[in-house]
Amino acid sequence: MQSTKREIEYCSKVIERAPYITDSSILASAYLGRGYCLETLERFADAKQDMTRVKELQPSNQEASKALTRINKALKDADKIDLSDIDVKLGKLKDQGNAHYTKQQYREAIERFSEGIKVYMEGD
Repeated sequence: MQSTKREIEYCSKVIERAPYITDSSILASAYLGRGYCLETLERFADAKQDMTRVKELQPSNQEASKALTRINKALKDADKIDLSDIDVKLGKLKDQGNAHYTKQQYREAIERFSEGIKVYMEGD
């Protein structure tokens, strides 16, 4: 359990540095690792968000596909409400904004961040 939490912290630190990471496979690995740990802790909505992000970065990633199948089944079996769709959208907009910012495409970055704020405010 303690090593799982340390792995989550490590992967989260890598993900926080997304604007400075040019190799998307590094970012995908961080999301994948954190997603597996979250799944282990039965934090399925969070795990689904990370695995979905892996699929956005690497659409053919079979590990993430298999994990999403397991996670969706766990969510359905547990009869839990998955509210992560807004979180997934927010994460995607944040990552897109960061990518534009890194490329010094400030107008596009502001548009993505502004859209994220709008989604967040509508979700409350």
